[in-house]
Amino acid sequence: MSKLRPYKVRFHLGAGRNYMKWRIESTLTGNVGFYDPQRFVINMAKCRFVNHQKTAEKIHDGANKTVCAWIECAQVEVAGCVEGRKAFSADEIVHYNPRVAPYWYMLNWGQEHEIMDGSTTQHCTTRSNKVYLSDSKQPLTILWEKFIFAIKNNMAGKKGFKPNRGSAPVPRFMTSNRENTCAETGLHIAIGDRILYNPTYRKAYCAESETYKKHIRMEEM
Repeated sequence: MSKLRPYKVRFHLGAGRNYMKWRIESTLTGNVGFYDPQRFVINMAKCRFVNHQKTAEKIHDGANKTVCAWIECAQVEVAGCVEGRKAFSADEIVHYNPRVAPYWYMLNWGQEHEIMDGSTTQHCTTRSNKVYLSDSKQPLTILWEKFIFAIKNNMAGKKGFKPNRGSAPVPRFMTSNRENTCAETGLHIAIGDRILYNPTYRKAYCAESETYKKHIRMEEM
């Protein structure tokens, strides 16, 4: 069984105000954020390049484009573009354009395609609209829902979303100090039970919930 990778990252080409922005989706919560590639870089850890090859081959043969590829990652960090960030060379680019080739690929020294579908890497990053392999050894923060605060203009008005002035607190494990009900299962939480508490939405998850178990697996990676 592969390790949990709770984020999906791809370059968004759908019509609308988020056209040609990086799209991050949390598969734990369903939250989605969009980031201008000229303003932000996306750093990813424990990544896998996903491609639905049959769909990609149809696009390569002339069919209309549809979503068929993305990067799964265990950790994600959104950072502002600043001068002095590491520059990458062309041979570190991981390409994807199903009109050109129906798979993820890198160019080797002979300019031949090295297919990357299903490949995993410890780190990759974005610069503008491109993805690069990265040898960064710096740990990334497990953001879970924290990244939605960086895009509060896109999320404003969404039910249940309450931005604050600082960074969003990360869900944490703790011992319940009061009677409660699990936000996912509806099971009773007693004083002294171990829970996962999400301070952003003030929700508690009991040890039997999938959210609690997924977060445990994230910490074990």
